[in-house]
Amino acid sequence: MAKSKYSLSEKRIKEGRGAGSGADYSPWVRIDEVPSLGRSRHVYSHLTKRIHHLLSALEFAVFLLLDNKPPVTDIREQFHRIRDDTRDISRENNLPYPVNNSVDTVMSSDF
Repeated sequence: MAKSKYSLSEKRIKEGRGAGSGADYSPWVRIDEVPSLGRSRHVYSHLTKRIHHLLSALEFAVFLLLDNKPPVTDIREQFHRIRDDTRDISRENNLPYPVNNSVDTVMSSDF
């Protein structure tokens, strides 16, 4: 039986990953899904009323800045991008598109 080309992405979409806002937002990628020896961390925000999944010390620093800025009303980390849009950006800039097991990767932005 053939495995779905987008099984992980489809699973995340069904779970509501990358959707919602404020306390209802769920990041596309969580820190327990990324093998890392780096400085990933869970951080609670009083602004959004939820735990954020930050994958690096730089993301943590940016989060601290955003979390303490009065005009900021929401913070969404690991926000997934539309695959067709990221393919177009890659093609326009003559960059190879990331592939995992022969499947185009869903890209996400840090914030």
